[in-house]
Amino acid sequence: ETVIFKAQLDRNEHMKLMASCDILVQPSAHEAFSLVLLEGMALGKPIIATGTTGTNEIIQHGRNGLLTSYRRLPTEIAAMIKYFYANPKFNDFVSKNNIKDVKPYTWEKIADDYISLYQEIRLRK
Repeated sequence: ETVIFKAQLDRNEHMKLMASCDILVQPSAHEAFSLVLLEGMALGKPIIATGTTGTNEIIQHGRNGLLTSYRRLPTEIAAMIKYFYANPKFNDFVSKNNIKDVKPYTWEKIADDYISLYQEIRLRK
C-alpha cells in the first residue's frame, strides 16, 4: 500500500486525490467540524477518524466509519485499515451509508434549514 503526503493542493488536485484513495484517515487531535470528512463521505469513502467533538457529530462508529481515540494511535488505525481491506462487505456497507449520511450537509439542505429558522423566528415576533 502507498501513503502520499502532500502540501496544500488546489481544489481540483484535492478532489482528484480524494477520489483516488481507498480509505480516508483523519487522525486529528482536535477537530471542530471537518469538511474533509464530508468530502470523503460524498465520494463514498470508508473513514477512519479520531473521536473528537466535531467528528463525533458526523461519523457514527460502525455505520459510516470507524472511530478511535487519539491516545491509541497509530496501532489502532493500522488495525482499522487492515479491517477495511479484509472485510469488503463492511467496506461497502460503510461506503453506501456515507453517501446517504452526507445528504443533510449539502448547501441546498443547509440553506433550507436557515430559511426555515429565519421564518420561525419571524413568526415568533
